[in-house]
Amino acid sequence: IKILDFYFSFPHLLASTTIPRISGSAKIKKEAKELIPPYENLPSNRILFSEMGDFQSQALDILRSKRILIIDDDGWIKPSDEFNSTNIQKLVSNNSFTSKPLFKNLVEVFNKINLHGKNGLKSKTGLMEYRYDAT
Repeated sequence: IKILDFYFSFPHLLASTTIPRISGSAKIKKEAKELIPPYENLPSNRILFSEMGDFQSQALDILRSKRILIIDDDGWIKPSDEFNSTNIQKLVSNNSFTSKPLFKNLVEVFNKINLHGKNGLKSKTGLMEYRYDAT
């Protein structure tokens, strides 16, 4: 979720990111190259990702405390029954930002990619350490 959030926040960085070759990944790269990068200078992707970590953790904690997300027995974050409420569904479906094709494709493609290992999302994006993952 944190990697996905990073690219939702900085989609132009997808153009220079290595994404494992699977169906849809080339389309994401093409769409990202068409984005206009911001004028400001940003630190490296890994530093920027690290700086976002506390905010992302707090946001996840808030969503869990409101019972919008739950952590299952295997440690996976999943939407709860509360997520399916009409108000939350309306909020998610009426979001013009995430309804753009790039973001829909990003979610679909990233969900198909293994997180761990040499060819996983953590390794390919370079945002998180992967060498010590239990696989």
